[in-house]
Amino acid sequence: MRPQETDGIDVAALVQRIQEHVFPRRVRIKEFFVDYDPLKCGRVTRDQFVRSMGMIGVRLRTGEVDAIVAHFTEAGSSVNRPQVVSYTKFCQVVDEIFVTPNLEKTPGLEVPKPGAAVLQEFAPNPVADEARLENVMHRVALLEKTRGVNFLACFSDCDRADACSLIVPRRGGKVSISQFRRCFPFLKDFAEDEVELLVARYKTRDGSVNYLALSEDISDANVNFEPTIPTSPGVLRKDDATWEHDDVHVIQKLRSMVVERRIRINDLFRDYDRLRKGKCTYCQMRTVFSILKLDGITETDFEEIFQLYKTEDNMVHYARMCDDVDDAFTHKGLEKDPLWRSEMPGRETTETARRNKMAVPASVRDAVDDIEARIRKRVRQRRPLLRDAFQDHDRVRKGHVTRSQFMRVIDSLGFELAEVQLDMLCQVYCDRGNRHEFNYLDFCERCDVPEEHEVVAMHQSTAAFQNHKPSRYFDTEGKIIPRVAGFGGGYGTNSTRPF
Repeated sequence: MRPQETDGIDVAALVQRIQEHVFPRRVRIKEFFVDYDPLKCGRVTRDQFVRSMGMIGVRLRTGEVDAIVAHFTEAGSSVNRPQVVSYTKFCQVVDEIFVTPNLEKTPGLEVPKPGAAVLQEFAPNPVADEARLENVMHRVALLEKTRGVNFLACFSDCDRADACSLIVPRRGGKVSISQFRRCFPFLKDFAEDEVELLVARYKTRDGSVNYLALSEDISDANVNFEPTIPTSPGVLRKDDATWEHDDVHVIQKLRSMVVERRIRINDLFRDYDRLRKGKCTYCQMRTVFSILKLDGITETDFEEIFQLYKTEDNMVHYARMCDDVDDAFTHKGLEKDPLWRSEMPGRETTETARRNKMAVPASVRDAVDDIEARIRKRVRQRRPLLRDAFQDHDRVRKGHVTRSQFMRVIDSLGFELAEVQLDMLCQVYCDRGNRHEFNYLDFCERCDVPEEHEVVAMHQSTAAFQNHKPSRYFDTEGKIIPRVAGFGGGYGTNSTRPF
């Protein structure tokens, strides 16, 4: 039984809408009716039919539901009221989307593919002015590309349409017309009639706007425009300054790094020297330095090390290099020179690894001395907590702050230094081989010099504990202890007496 038109409502179109909802979700609608038909008569009441349609998930208006109910209602003496709606015929009509009924009676019938009668994809609606619509689409695609707008993300918060996905069932790619106007990202760039063209083009049968199809058409649009993206070639600014490490020998630099971190570099080289020949390749040497994270070794230093310890077969004699580096810890061949006194490495040994100062001209040094004299005078007058102000920016207590942090602290303390003066201070106190790490500990040591009594008090507070010794000349009341005759000038009972 094919559906007909009832009360001005096309039942066939309603059935097709139900089939479009059922087919992508693979729903068998008969399962929603059998619980209301315990006698298996194939009919249910009107209220049960409406309730089952709601469980299927099809959204129909009251008049549309009444049209379907009236179409599938059976009448006659054999029909027991109120179960008058034949759900079996309704299910048979809807399930034609999956299988052809009564196929056993016509074996030669050509069977269409499942879902052939259902419109699977959205088809854009034709509009009157196609040329203007193409111009609008081109402008939308151009604005999306030039401004870097994610078109789908603009509508995702308002998308509550039904979708056949089991994972995200509320992302059907459709919004209402008012939501489309509210979320359209280029509303100020288009006239009202141009927006109406887009709405008319992508309007669905239920009155919503398929923004997903609009986004796909925009992505497929040919926009002959390549935005200019600012790029950097990665060329570092040329540094004309002269640093202390430029004149330091590479072995001395390497020795200071090893002593500072207490590293045994010989053990890592042996992993690449199974035969213990004391040699390795150039790449293996660089790999060991990378594992040790010796960042202070530059490309020039690697080449110098390779030329110093290069063997005849173009390998690196790492054993000799490790011996030269380990001289900071011990003296090689100590058993042959028993009178040799080896000393523990001090701060002078590791200073090369910790400091890399800039060579400052004498004129800049004199100007820095004048600036420090002004700062010291102000510190004596107002006694600001100079070191504490810097430590607020140095949470891990490295002893260094950035150049911008140093300038911020100086301005907050009210020293009123010019930009040129700050640059001079950075040239003197940036001692990490760059221009942006400022050593505020050395700066505070020169500009916030403690008084003599403060030094004595600090020494006494940090000195080791000593037991109290009673006075030889005064008693506990502060009176002079009288001298006892005949005991060699001793005083009282606390004097030393011969026995």
